[in-house]
Amino acid sequence: MKETCKRIATLAMQLNPVELVTPTNARKEKDAIVKILDNGFKVNPTFKYNRNKLRHAVRIGEQLGDLKPKFLELAQHCPATSFVDPAQEQAVKNIIIDRINDAIITTEMAQAILDRNDIAMAALSAEKYGTPPSVIMGYAYDIANDGYPSNYSPYFDADVAKALKAQEFDAAGILHYFERVLEIYNITDWLVIVDDQATAIDVRDKNSSGRPLVVIPSTRQVDGLKLLELIGHEIECHLRSSENARNFWSEILTDDYLPLVPLLAKSDNEFIYEGYAKQNDTKVRGSAGLPTPNYLVAMDQARRGSSFAETMETVAGFEIQRGATRKQAFSRAWTAAYRVFRGCSNCGNGKDVCYSFTKDFAYFGGFHTVNESDYLDFSSMSMRDIVKLVEAGVPLNARYEHRWLCLNPWEIGLL
Repeated sequence: MKETCKRIATLAMQLNPVELVTPTNARKEKDAIVKILDNGFKVNPTFKYNRNKLRHAVRIGEQLGDLKPKFLELAQHCPATSFVDPAQEQAVKNIIIDRINDAIITTEMAQAILDRNDIAMAALSAEKYGTPPSVIMGYAYDIANDGYPSNYSPYFDADVAKALKAQEFDAAGILHYFERVLEIYNITDWLVIVDDQATAIDVRDKNSSGRPLVVIPSTRQVDGLKLLELIGHEIECHLRSSENARNFWSEILTDDYLPLVPLLAKSDNEFIYEGYAKQNDTKVRGSAGLPTPNYLVAMDQARRGSSFAETMETVAGFEIQRGATRKQAFSRAWTAAYRVFRGCSNCGNGKDVCYSFTKDFAYFGGFHTVNESDYLDFSSMSMRDIVKLVEAGVPLNARYEHRWLCLNPWEIGLL
């Protein structure tokens, strides 16, 4: 069993859906499309993908498909935990099976992109991430129209915030302070890198290198206050919860199943994960840290068959209505449309396709939904994982408590 688990983990941990759906020409297309749309012409981007990486993912899927029945057969006779309660044992095995199935869905997404099959890709996205409930979508449109009904007060007073905003950091500076926070937490297994291909800062438990990474775009620049928000969001919420989950699984699994720890520690469904992190953002930056409704608006427009350009126009219109300049509006609209159309081959969309990559409804939906009772120290696991464990009576105790370094720039050397 141990060799089978090791093989499954080695394969599945190479699969990061974000890597697979990230176009290789996103930055180039943005520069062209934003300028064209701002001048009133409707042109859609043509995204290109790393086909070697996609083919590699498909091959992994074939191997996982062969390993799954072998795992299921062995699991009938090999305990995953030392739990006496059969319900607890079964809950753990069910989560393992969910992870294998979810990894296979990721490889099917890779095949759909290779095949330029946007219908299949959209269906797989909905299966993996779910779709926004109508009540959340309705609220997103309310916020898009009118803005948030009340302000959120930041933790820092005006003088401290001003001092932080006066500082500027490039990608190397962000990397330095991320590593500083990891040092304070005494977390050593993660590698922080600067990447020319990355379009956003990303905590990647799973990636093609097989090692957990924090990826920073080479062009990213932030002020000190935004840096603290990123520290709270990416390191203290995302990465810390993954480490808590890794520690949890390491403690309860039998030796045969230990190779699965990294895979079990992080679900691709990020509803709690992103909702918790966005709540953290508002503590650092107040209303400036609130989740944008743009992703939900773009998602709804795309699911109705709107093209990339039409989706951008709708989002930009709401932004201008709320006071943004045209330059700001079209830049933000690009980001929203891009994140919803990632993985798409024909960004013209259409009523017969209605492509939408639904991963990012977790930010807005999770922010307005998750609370402290949702075991936020383990937010890297899905709500479905946590419910299974809690209902079976499996205790969840965090190794790394939230130290709120994002609210203490003095401790990390920013001030």
